[in-house]
Amino acid sequence: MTLLLLCACLLVKSVAPAAGWSTQAKQDAAHSGLETCTLFEADHANDQNGMVLFDLNVSADAVRIESLDMNLGATPTRCFVYHKTGTYLGFESTPGAWRLAAVSPVTESAGINNATNHDIAPDLYLSKGVHGILLNCQSVRQYYRLAASNNTVYPGEHFSLHLGTAADVLFGDDLRRSRVWNGCVHYYALTEPPTSAPPTQSPTPNEPPTSA
Repeated sequence: MTLLLLCACLLVKSVAPAAGWSTQAKQDAAHSGLETCTLFEADHANDQNGMVLFDLNVSADAVRIESLDMNLGATPTRCFVYHKTGTYLGFESTPGAWRLAAVSPVTESAGINNATNHDIAPDLYLSKGVHGILLNCQSVRQYYRLAASNNTVYPGEHFSLHLGTAADVLFGDDLRRSRVWNGCVHYYALTEPPTSAPPTQSPTPNEPPTSA
């Protein structure tokens, strides 16, 4: 019995955040390596350099997104993540409503209906509430699925995905409603809002930003 109690105490000690850890480290240790996914069963795609939009409704205090899986054509590509506070609806064709929040490095595609992982930099911090997300990829088509009554909302433990719209041109007005983004969001759930604000300077489309 004494040996079992000793082992249990050692196990708890090994996973608990150390007293000297930063607040950010403690937050990340609480919920790490999480993901929320839709599906990889495309039946349509936009043109190269088009866009896909959806809402991400955060129920946790905050989340930190570090990478995205996407359904892309078989071409090496770089993708751009645009963000706005509040829903994307009504702002699809308004560039001034969006900020370029993150950029991925050039990544080899895994092919249609397979998950192509794109690390994004800097990580995207989202506080509790509704956030509009716009994804734009260079020189490649984004594949998605026509929405049905049972595949427009994907609930997760810390946020839900509400889908979606697509277009052939970035900030274009050729909007195609009821499109379901194919992908996964890889993230950390924070137990309290970030102690420091996300970077105020957005990355530029011409070169990847320096990782924070």
